[in-house]
Amino acid sequence: MIKNKKVLVVIPARSGSKGLPGKNIKRICGRPLLQWAILTALKSRWVDKIIFSSDSKKYGRIAAQAGAEVPFIRPKTLASDAACDLEVLKHAVNWIKKNTDFNPDIIVRLQPTNPTFPCQLLDLGIEKLANSKSYDSIRPISPSAKHPLKMWKIRKNEKLIEPFVPEKIYGIKGAGNIGRQQLPKAFTQVGAMDVLWQKTLIKKNSMTGHRIGYIMVENPLHAFNIDSLLDFEVTEYFMNRKKMLNLK
Repeated sequence: MIKNKKVLVVIPARSGSKGLPGKNIKRICGRPLLQWAILTALKSRWVDKIIFSSDSKKYGRIAAQAGAEVPFIRPKTLASDAACDLEVLKHAVNWIKKNTDFNPDIIVRLQPTNPTFPCQLLDLGIEKLANSKSYDSIRPISPSAKHPLKMWKIRKNEKLIEPFVPEKIYGIKGAGNIGRQQLPKAFTQVGAMDVLWQKTLIKKNSMTGHRIGYIMVENPLHAFNIDSLLDFEVTEYFMNRKKMLNLK
């Protein structure tokens, strides 16, 4: 249970995607992509306020129709390719604190590019942070499909390759030739959300702090992230299949 904790969800969606132009409002399974994140937040047991942050009035209208609050248009300086997530989130939180009487304890950044991320995991992340003093933040992770000790980089001369992770770090020689079952377990960050204390964001000026807890995303269908048209089509295929099979 969560006692006396106010939870703010911020859903950021700029309009200038290069990999897939207009992806945040591209329709997937009958809805604009950004609407799925709003629907997830609306189903939460713990979320008190949902804010949509965008540089686009058009995106804002779509988000408002879906049930999010759109109290501001994000400055263009925070909507470029170089804009960092930390500053975008700080802008939203500081605006809410300055212009409303809502002062959140917990901040959730919920990404619109992960439409299959379920409300159950959103609530689990909030609960894990709220019920422990051990964490500055919580992030979802999943078992890595590609082990980092089997990754390579091209050396400066561009003729040879070498391990991306130097052998001296883990002391494992020839990791690229060893079965992954014999290697240390590796996990990938699922970018669907970040859950953090307001003090982590504002006082520590960080998205994570130093003590990062986790929730495990066991189902790979919940870890889809849309960056390209192929990602979009694959995600939509499995979303339609899930609906057809009535899977939970």
